[in-house]
Amino acid sequence: MSKTLDHAAKYFELSEDQLTIRAMRPPGFVIGIYGFVTAVLLLGPLIAIIATIATTGRAPSINIFGLSFAIIISYFPLRTLLWNLFGKETYTFREDKIELISDFKYFKNEKESAFSLYQLTFSSEFVGYEEDNNRVLIIESRHGILKCSAKIPGDEMDELIRLLTNRYAYQ
Repeated sequence: MSKTLDHAAKYFELSEDQLTIRAMRPPGFVIGIYGFVTAVLLLGPLIAIIATIATTGRAPSINIFGLSFAIIISYFPLRTLLWNLFGKETYTFREDKIELISDFKYFKNEKESAFSLYQLTFSSEFVGYEEDNNRVLIIESRHGILKCSAKIPGDEMDELIRLLTNRYAYQ
């Protein structure tokens, strides 16, 4: 049994024991910039090697450190690009803990939170510009705090906090 708000379906979904929050997609030019930077860092060194072979007829002496550095650095804009395109966080409420999985479609980060579901409080915190009215969810218990990465508009966040408080706050 899944309860999804029609107007907020693109931001969160709350089922029996699971909460899924989708990342807000930025404007197209921001995605384009991250895509361009990632492509330049990944493909730039390879294109330079191919161009050198094509013009001189021989393989260049490759600086392995420079090539490795560019590929490693490209990981960060690639990760941000994938988060903005496909990102979602899934919180699974188990009997004694909350499990968090950050999903980037092509890879996932799993994190288990070892705090109990008793006496949970749900709140939000503003992020970004005030006029955007975006917030992140904060889940607190006696044993720790979980702060979501995905932003949700204020109205949808208020509804999500109300639903979570009704379901989990008084267990």
